[in-house]
Amino acid sequence: MNFMKHFANWRKSTAELCRRTQPLFRFYPALFILAGIVCAIVCLPAVPVLFLLIFWIVSKRRALAFAVAAAATVISVWFASHEPSSSYLHKLDGRDAAAEILVRVTDTAYGGKKLPWLPPPTFFRAELLALKLNGEKAFTPVSGKIMVRAEEAAPFYGDFLVLPGTFRRPGQECLYRSTVVYPDSVSLKQERREVLGFDYGAYLENRGIRRIFYASGREACDGELNFLQRGYRLILRGRERILAVVTAPIRDDENKGMIAALLFGCPQGVDREARRSFIFSGTVHIFTVSGLHVGIVALLVGLLLRGVPFRWRYWLIPPVVLLYVLATGMNAPSVRAFTMIAVWCICRGALLKTPGLNLVLAAASLLLLFQPGYLFDMGFQYSFITVGFLILSAGIVSRINDITFERRRWIPPAYRTLRDRLTARYGPRFCGALCGCATAWLAGSAIALYYQGIYVPFSVAANLLLLPLVWLLYPLAALTAILPQAAYAVEFILELMRGICDFFYEFAGNIRCVQPPLWSLFIFFAGLTVLLGVRRRAFILGGAAVVLVTAGFWHIQVLSQPPTVIVMHGGNSNVPVLAIVGGGGDEAVVINAPSYEAASAMSYLLRSRGIDRIARLVFIRGLKDYTAGTGKLLDALTVDEIVLPPDFTRREYLAKLLPTLVPRITGLVNNPKISAENQRNTIEYSCGSFILIPLIIKGIYRINA
Repeated sequence: MNFMKHFANWRKSTAELCRRTQPLFRFYPALFILAGIVCAIVCLPAVPVLFLLIFWIVSKRRALAFAVAAAATVISVWFASHEPSSSYLHKLDGRDAAAEILVRVTDTAYGGKKLPWLPPPTFFRAELLALKLNGEKAFTPVSGKIMVRAEEAAPFYGDFLVLPGTFRRPGQECLYRSTVVYPDSVSLKQERREVLGFDYGAYLENRGIRRIFYASGREACDGELNFLQRGYRLILRGRERILAVVTAPIRDDENKGMIAALLFGCPQGVDREARRSFIFSGTVHIFTVSGLHVGIVALLVGLLLRGVPFRWRYWLIPPVVLLYVLATGMNAPSVRAFTMIAVWCICRGALLKTPGLNLVLAAASLLLLFQPGYLFDMGFQYSFITVGFLILSAGIVSRINDITFERRRWIPPAYRTLRDRLTARYGPRFCGALCGCATAWLAGSAIALYYQGIYVPFSVAANLLLLPLVWLLYPLAALTAILPQAAYAVEFILELMRGICDFFYEFAGNIRCVQPPLWSLFIFFAGLTVLLGVRRRAFILGGAAVVLVTAGFWHIQVLSQPPTVIVMHGGNSNVPVLAIVGGGGDEAVVINAPSYEAASAMSYLLRSRGIDRIARLVFIRGLKDYTAGTGKLLDALTVDEIVLPPDFTRREYLAKLLPTLVPRITGLVNNPKISAENQRNTIEYSCGSFILIPLIIKGIYRINA
C-alpha cells in the first residue's frame, strides 16, 4: 500500500516536472540532438538509459531525435577512427620512417606572393597523394591528412609538392620526478606520461591528422584540382588581392600583419611578442575569426543592403558572409558563427522566430557530427560555452537595463538634460558591453585556466577598450583602398591596441590561480547557469555564491602549495630541466631549457601551480641540448634574470639566442640581469629546517635534502 502511494506521488511529481519544463523542451529541440551526440561520443552505454528517460519524461519526438543523433554520431566516430585501405598509415605500419611524398596543400594560412610581409606558416596542412619509402623505386598512391614542416616553404592552397623527409609522431614522452618538502617530511613522486600540458598530438588527431612530416627539401610539381578546389583557390587569391590593396598605404610591416590577422585570421601575421601580450591580457581571441568578426561583416553587409526589400535583404546576407568565412579558412568559431547567423537570417526573412541558444546548440551538433573529435578540443569548448552563456545572460542584462535606465526614458524630451539624453541612449549599450565582457570572461576563464593555466580577470577592462577599436578597423581598412590617408587612422588604432594590451599585461598582471580539478569545473558552470538563467532572487544569490566559492577555492589552493623540486626529461634532448619552486605560489628558479617539449611541459607544471614568473633561468652549458627550449619558456612565463654558464663562448647555440632574449627580458622587468657566474654551479634553496642543494655535475642532478 505504501509502495503504491509512493509510486503515485512519484508520477505526480514527474508530471509536474514535465509541465514546468515543456517550454524548455519546445524551444530548444537541438538540446536533445546535442545530448545524443555528446552521449554517443563520451559514454555510449548510457544512450539507452537516457533514451528511456526522455521517452518517459519529455516526448516520443524528442526521444527519437536523441536516438537518431546518437546513431549518426556512432557512424561518424567509426568513419573518423577507421583508416581506409588506401591510408598511408597502413604503409608506415605504425612506425616513423624516412620517405618521399607527393602532397596537395590544403592549408589556407599563406597569403601569397603579393604579400611578402606575411611570412609563410612553419607548419601547414596537406593531403597526402603518393608515398615512396626509402628503398622503393616508385610512388604508391595513398590517402590521408598530414601536417608538414618545410623550411622556407611558401605553399599556397592547391599547390602540389614533392617532399623528401621523415614521418614522426607529434607526441613526445615526458618523465618527471618531484621532491615535495612538507614541514616535517619529504615526499618523492615519479610519473611518466606521453604529453604534459597542451597535447599537440591530440589537437591534430581531432582534425584527422596522425603524423607530422619533416621535409628536408621541396619541389613543385603539376597536379589537377577539381571544381570546388579551383573555386576555393580563387577565393583565397581574392583575399590576397584585398589584403594587398588594403595594406598598401600602411608603412609598418607589423601593422600589416596585424591587419591580416584581425581581418582574415592569418596567425603568422602577429609576431611573438605581440601575441604574448595579447594572450596574457586575455584579448588574443580578437585574432581568431569568430562571432565578433563574422557579426561585424554581417552587420556591414546588412547596412549596404538597406535599399533591398526586407525579406530579400536577410536572404542575401548569408551568401556574402559565407564568402568571408571561406576566405578565413573556415575554422570552428567562424563556421559556428556563420551557421548561427545564416539560420537566423533565413528565419528572419521567413518571418520565423528562433531562439539564439537553439542556434548555438544546432551549430555545435553539426560540427560534432562532421568531426566528433572537436568535443575534446579547447577552442571548440571555449567558443561554444562562451557564446552559450552570452545568450543565456541576455535576459538578466535586459532586466538590469530596465532597472537602471527605464526612468530616464519616461522623462519628456523638453525636460531632458544632455546627461539624461546621453545616459538614455548609450547607457544600455555600455551596460550590455560590460555585462557581456564579464560573462565571456567568467565562462572562458575556467576553460583557459584548466587547459593553459591562464587566469586574467583584468581582461574584462581590456576587452571593453579593444572591442570598439576592432569595430572601427573594418570600415577604416576598407576605406584605405579608396582614401590612402585613412591608413594613418588604422595605424594609430593598431598602436593603441598594442598599448592597451601591454598596459594590462605588464602593470595589471595575473592573479595567481592553480589548475582547477575537473569536478570543480562542473560545479562552477552549474552555478553560472543558475546565476544567469534563473529569474528568482534566491536562485540568483545561490548561483553567485557557488561561483564565488568555487573561484575562491582555486585561489586558496595557491597558498597551500608546498615547496617542490621538479626534474623533467622530455623531447629530443637527454639533458633534464630542473625547477626549484617555493611554497605558496612563490617564484621559481629553473635550470636549463633543453627542448621545446621539456620547456612546454615545465611551463605547464609551473602554471598549474599558480606560478607565472621565473626569478632566475640558469644555463649550465650554452649548447643546443641545454637551451633549445628557451623561446618556449619565455613565451609561457615571465623571466626576470638569465644566468649564463661559466664557460660560455660566442660559438655556442646560446650566443645565437641572446640577441632575441635580451629585448624580451628587458620588456618584462625594470633592471634585467644577464650575468656569468664563475663560481661552481650550485644553487642553494632553504625552506624551514630543510636545505635543498642541487649539484650540477656533467648534466647529472643529485638532490640532497
